[in-house]
Amino acid sequence: MNRRSFTLEHFFYILAFIIALGIRTHDLGMLPLSEHEANLALQALDVARGSQPLITSQPGYILWTGGLFFIMGSGDAVARLLPAVIGSLLILVPYVLRHQLGRKAAVILAFAFALDPGLIALSRMADGQVIALVFALLAACFLLAKKSGWGGVFAGLAFLGGPMLWQGLLGLSLAAVWSRLSVRRMQDICPDGSRREYQWSLKQALVFFAGTLFFMGTLFFRVPTGLNAAAANIVNYIRGWNQVPAVYIQQVLMAFPAYEILPLALGAWGGIRGWIVQDEIDVFFSRWFLIAVLLILIYPSRQVLDLCWALIPLWVLAARQLNRETFSLSSDWVQISVHALLVFILLGFILFNLVNMAGKEPGTYDVRLPWVGIGGAVLLIVFASIGVAWGWSLGLSRRGLVWGIGTFLVIFTLSAAWNAAGLGRRPSAELWRADSLFSGQDLLLETIGDVSEWNTGIRDNLDVSVVGLESSALRWSLRGFLSSKFVEYLPELSEPSAIITDQNEMVALAEEYSGQDLVVEQETKWEQLLSVDWINWMFLRNIQSAKRYLILWVRSDLFPGVESFHQDNEE
Repeated sequence: MNRRSFTLEHFFYILAFIIALGIRTHDLGMLPLSEHEANLALQALDVARGSQPLITSQPGYILWTGGLFFIMGSGDAVARLLPAVIGSLLILVPYVLRHQLGRKAAVILAFAFALDPGLIALSRMADGQVIALVFALLAACFLLAKKSGWGGVFAGLAFLGGPMLWQGLLGLSLAAVWSRLSVRRMQDICPDGSRREYQWSLKQALVFFAGTLFFMGTLFFRVPTGLNAAAANIVNYIRGWNQVPAVYIQQVLMAFPAYEILPLALGAWGGIRGWIVQDEIDVFFSRWFLIAVLLILIYPSRQVLDLCWALIPLWVLAARQLNRETFSLSSDWVQISVHALLVFILLGFILFNLVNMAGKEPGTYDVRLPWVGIGGAVLLIVFASIGVAWGWSLGLSRRGLVWGIGTFLVIFTLSAAWNAAGLGRRPSAELWRADSLFSGQDLLLETIGDVSEWNTGIRDNLDVSVVGLESSALRWSLRGFLSSKFVEYLPELSEPSAIITDQNEMVALAEEYSGQDLVVEQETKWEQLLSVDWINWMFLRNIQSAKRYLILWVRSDLFPGVESFHQDNEE
């Protein structure tokens, strides 16, 4: 009887999962929910309270997060917890495919998935897209591994993820058709060069798919409307082909140099090599990547986050290529290390000059001097590589160059991942954000809470009227104030303790209220960026943003000391 033992390979996968979960859950509630996130979270909150909300889309996120709200209470961190955990499960994909991709390449891929900026950004959103991505990939992996039951289960879970499931499936299906037309039938290329056809039970997969869909899509039959939302996802995706583009193409393309330069460089290298040597695995994933990017660019309702579907095949190509460049100790390790260190330092010098130029106003300095320094550093890298090749060997020079550039790009990617997670100094200026940042929540709630505590002794016992505004983010922020209400206009003789209006609205009872304007939204103006502005944004995150203001009116008699002040004046 063979017993599976715990190996170093298993340890690496566990470590990758811990890293993925750690960065996805770190300070998860730091940023307030955006308008899109709050809209979904409010529907989940209705589920937690036992009502039957009209679920618009993404039933998986809404129903399952509603269950979390019921158990753990509502909060920004709890609203994002489910996507963070499911996003960490992406580590299972390379584990299941380790025999097809190669064991070392699969381990590299697991760490790549754990630290990729785009995948981290997707996992830290209160949204169902990561549900569709992760479970669709797991379904495909288990079906390829001839595990029909598990394939059906994950397919059912993916079906509840949202409309963008169909964007990913369309790209994967087109790549599979392209490959099938090239090789006549889908085959598995094993590491030893043998082939085997994929065979799995369609009936078993459909049974598990239907069972999962009915149980998880209705939250164990508590919310039957979840099935309607799941069926409407494909309709919503098709409607997206007939809408005005909301995200410019340059925003999507800029995500590669700003966040994904490491997988792009290695993936392009591995893809070109795959076409040259006719490696069917590399050719398939390169086709998938090209089709996925093309679909994103031509889809009118695209979001930058949709690039995560293209990052999966790109990282597979990159991991397999990086596996071919594995570092091994040899008698020449000193020369390789010195060459790599020199390349790394010179690349840092180039980056320093670029950041320095981006931080200065055009016309205030001589631009020629930094470019001379950059050109000199590039020439030093070239001459150093030629010298090492001349003095030792071409292979030694190549390895030193690759590891020097690779180390630099790894650090660059880690920095980009930190920013993509919303942990940088300008979270509103990240490309991965689906909409504007609701930045005034803390000050708004602190002010209302202070007034409530002064007058009632409880921080959430103030009656608040929101007049002429419809905002899911604002509704979510005020969910703890049970006396809050949203109205089109303020009724006569009505004197709520606090009123929230748009910056252009004035309250008729202004003499009895004190107002304070608050910045509540910061919307980045991506469409106004020129080529020079993109460089400034890429290195310093400097970008123009439009601020939206609200006015918080509080009845003047609620402030401490006001009543005694009036009594003194009367005397």
